[in-house]
Amino acid sequence: MPCRTCGAPLRGFEVIADGGGAIHFTPTAAVLKKLEIDATFDGTGPRWLCRYLDGYPCFDCETVDLAVVDVRLLLECEGKEFPQSDWTCPACACPCLGPRPLESDGAAGRLLAFLKHKYGAPLDGRLCPSCGRVYLSLHPDDSVARKELAERFPASGPCPSCRRGRRRVTRLDAPYCGYVALREPSHDGKEGRRASGGGVRFVRRGVHAPRASGTSVSVRKPARESGMMGASLQKRSR
Repeated sequence: MPCRTCGAPLRGFEVIADGGGAIHFTPTAAVLKKLEIDATFDGTGPRWLCRYLDGYPCFDCETVDLAVVDVRLLLECEGKEFPQSDWTCPACACPCLGPRPLESDGAAGRLLAFLKHKYGAPLDGRLCPSCGRVYLSLHPDDSVARKELAERFPASGPCPSCRRGRRRVTRLDAPYCGYVALREPSHDGKEGRRASGGGVRFVRRGVHAPRASGTSVSVRKPARESGMMGASLQKRSR
């Protein structure tokens, strides 16, 4: 997957909470009901794993694109469960699908935009059916979250997409599992090295915005001392 800014080829990382849970689209009740009666269902097979997210960081541009593991297979299995969206993919201009909630393995709770300790705003994901990229956003009517973001986090420049809103940067938080980070893919049962903490840039277009505020994920270049890539925002408070 190339970087949307500089065009450099990017390498995929796993998107995992500090507690070890991988991030994925939450299956609908209809999908879960089918799985309960499917004797051939394999929770480690591609038809289940296709819903999980990978992250593609560009260390030069300090951004990360999120994408599902296998968009074709996900749409084949659950395409009817994704509503049509009025958003278009910034990368390929294809109409997106969604919104749909996301969660972490082992914890029944929606992915959040961190606001303070044990306090966050629910995020939904929109899926590009062409390139598989996933874009996170607040609910369009969540005026409380927009107000909290504006009060708690300073603006970090204009939105590069709409050129109207001001960005607020916070972390991705998976309830009961911790902050979300990128890890190198595991090999031979060994956990991959932690590559970064996940900072999210939210565009606040006003309390009465007609659409949900868009997000992008940001990173910093690796520190020379440790070879690690730091989170783009605030230190963890718990």
